[in-house]
Amino acid sequence: MWDAFLNRLGSALQNEAKRKQILGQFWRLIRRMMALSGWAWIFLASGVFLAMHWIGERNLTTGFLLFLPPVIWFLPLLFVLPACLIAARKTFLFVLLITAWLLYWGLDWRPGAADELLTQPSTRGPNTLTVLTNNRGQHAGQSLQPFKNLTQPDLMVFQEASARAAGYLNAPGYTEFIDAKSIGEFTLLSRFPIKTAELLPNPDDPSKPHLFAARFVVAWRDNQEIAVYSVHLPSPRDFLLALRRGAFLYGVLGVAGGSWSEKKQHYESFFDQHLRFTESLLQQVRSDPLPVVVAGDFNAPSVGYIHTLLTQDLADTQETSGSGFGFTFPGTTHNPLSLGGPWIRIDCLFVSTAWRSLASMAEPERRSQHRAACAVLEFQTTP
Repeated sequence: MWDAFLNRLGSALQNEAKRKQILGQFWRLIRRMMALSGWAWIFLASGVFLAMHWIGERNLTTGFLLFLPPVIWFLPLLFVLPACLIAARKTFLFVLLITAWLLYWGLDWRPGAADELLTQPSTRGPNTLTVLTNNRGQHAGQSLQPFKNLTQPDLMVFQEASARAAGYLNAPGYTEFIDAKSIGEFTLLSRFPIKTAELLPNPDDPSKPHLFAARFVVAWRDNQEIAVYSVHLPSPRDFLLALRRGAFLYGVLGVAGGSWSEKKQHYESFFDQHLRFTESLLQQVRSDPLPVVVAGDFNAPSVGYIHTLLTQDLADTQETSGSGFGFTFPGTTHNPLSLGGPWIRIDCLFVSTAWRSLASMAEPERRSQHRAACAVLEFQTTP
């Protein structure tokens, strides 16, 4: 059979008309395959990002995918883009369009360099407030001073900074701050008086303090009070290590029920806790009578569902006025897929409607576990 096929093919190729017909059919097949590869990537990448955005931490599998380097979903473009450019130009344009949409909407990439409001404090108006947030844990001895001196914040919101207030106030590099308070693991440095500091109630046991969030009240200019929330949701490090050998698939396998469903519920309890804490925080923020700034290490990638919940009530400064991707974690890594730098954004600044974010950026360089984030805010109503 094979010999007969080769004989017929050889005879056909000797005929010029048939040869052109065969080559034309072959080229059309190649074009269809190239176009199909482009559409396959479009549906796969869009589906993954939509699932992470709208399902995210509510499912074990999509919750795990949030923490992977996002470049994984764009690697197929190394083949898809050249193939479509050569053989399927219309599909090529659609692929470019979806790529731009995923970068802007999915990863919150914003074009342009950091606004001069961040790097030239003299350009800021009298109605502005500059806030910097950073998780000090595992800073590897790397100083925050260069970024602090560049942005000159009015408030510095720290996590994993237990009992650090007095030390900062007495440090020669922080003389611009007149007040500081520490409660739990949280410390706030301020150019303005800090009136109160308290831990939020624990949603799992209201009789106990919430170890993952604190509220500070600051007497801003003209005695306008503002509420500053510092947040640090539990780290997923050990949880993710337990999933990386395949347990994250229980998010799909456990849907049908049985023993896999029990394992799915067991592992998802971590994300369930994150969701409870986030909803509790939002309830507090909604009822807060003061203008609100929420800052901290949320351990919830910006592409996920928890971030979606937060932005239903608050504005994310990176989304509204950021530059670049704003990635903050991990500050340094040997992962080739991230080119040695951070690949997710878990350290964020959110604001209530009383504020408008004018400029926002992530710390560009520092070999610490977390990089800082900073934003210049404008008060919407004159105090």
